[in-house]
Amino acid sequence: SPIEAMRKSDRSGGKQRNRGYHKFIKKISGITGEMAYKNVWRNKWRAIIIVVSVAMAGYLFIDDIAFLNNRDAVYNTTPYVLNMQDYDFKLLFGPNIDLYFTGYTNDDVKTISQIEGVKKVGTKVSMEGFLESDVNDLENDFKKYNGISNTNKNVETTIEVKGYDDDQLQGFKKYIDKGYMSSLNISSDKYPNAVVYNYYYDIFKHKLEGIRKDLKVGDIMTIRIPVIRNGKIAYEERNIRVGALLKQEWIAKGDSTRGARMEIILPQKYLMTISGKSTYDQISVQSEARKDTYVYNRINKILENKPFAEMESKLSYIEKSQKGFTGVLKSDMVIVALILLIAGMNVYNTLKTNLLIRTNEFATLRAIGMTAKQLKSMIIKESIIYGVLSSIIAALIGSYNVYSFYSLVNRQYKAGFNISERLQFKFPVIPILLYSAIVIVICILSSYVSAKKVEKL
Repeated sequence: SPIEAMRKSDRSGGKQRNRGYHKFIKKISGITGEMAYKNVWRNKWRAIIIVVSVAMAGYLFIDDIAFLNNRDAVYNTTPYVLNMQDYDFKLLFGPNIDLYFTGYTNDDVKTISQIEGVKKVGTKVSMEGFLESDVNDLENDFKKYNGISNTNKNVETTIEVKGYDDDQLQGFKKYIDKGYMSSLNISSDKYPNAVVYNYYYDIFKHKLEGIRKDLKVGDIMTIRIPVIRNGKIAYEERNIRVGALLKQEWIAKGDSTRGARMEIILPQKYLMTISGKSTYDQISVQSEARKDTYVYNRINKILENKPFAEMESKLSYIEKSQKGFTGVLKSDMVIVALILLIAGMNVYNTLKTNLLIRTNEFATLRAIGMTAKQLKSMIIKESIIYGVLSSIIAALIGSYNVYSFYSLVNRQYKAGFNISERLQFKFPVIPILLYSAIVIVICILSSYVSAKKVEKL
């Protein structure tokens, strides 16, 4: 009888109940859609395995495509790119060069400025000096980190003394925490004003720590800097006034060397005058849009005649990041393709098995009036349900994974450099829609092959 024929199927032991959403499914997809949804859950474990197997590829696909769509924002968060500021190139020297007797001249700056496509050129003078301090004025963590004993009354700690041209100093205004950058140009008495970065990065705690206790604008500090006299280097003592203090984020977003020492910025002309240095340690170059490759090649030709000269490129840093991500993306896409292939075969085999198991059921449905077209439609809708459910699960897991990655990056920058909201989360709508379309098409193709055989029964 029809009742006996319907019972001989792959139905699980549990009895399905008519739910409220069954009416909704029936309304939007017809009676075949409601039957297809119920058929999917006749064997719950098999349905769950198929949905999860398809969703496994989905979250990986969504994660990679979402990262690909926001790659520019992610690449610009790397320390090397942040350190470049608004410049595209930085001309430096190798680590084993005595910068007191080697450097870029004013003629070099002029030559580079005249290259077609160069928008702006900045100069920097940098040297290593010493800060004289009462041991009680230093933070305890800083003393422990550098192995400074409290038995010594006065100590000297290494500092970096830097001077920038006026254009670069104007761009550093956004990093001022207290005081004013303009104080560098004020010299009303014998103490020149300086901008001070009073933090260092503790590599063991992975966070920023202070150096001098309760340092504030207006304090007087004693430093010793190298001075060139008659071809020889000697260290001379200078007193400076703190004119401004830099924010903690300077170490990540500013022109910081990220060392375990204080950084002091003085007016470039003043620093070059008192030190006797006539060359620059660094030249920063900003190129016009779409002229960076041309400028890069021209600068390289100039540096061929300058021994030990090196050039950092923002473009090369970004390309290295892209190359690394491209390799990961290719391997992930291969995995995604394999999982989708296996999942598609799984759907096809499931539907084909259902076709064999439910032959009596299909015959009964035909006997009570269901057309072959409706039967075929029901089978195709079953596969679409697998695709839709898999897409929903993949969307949830993939979106959470993307959100977790962005949150992790923001937390690390907040904890390490006190920078908030470096990456802004955007819901991966396009990757979700793209993956959903791919999965549904695969499921439809798998079911279409099986449904074609129904017409021959």
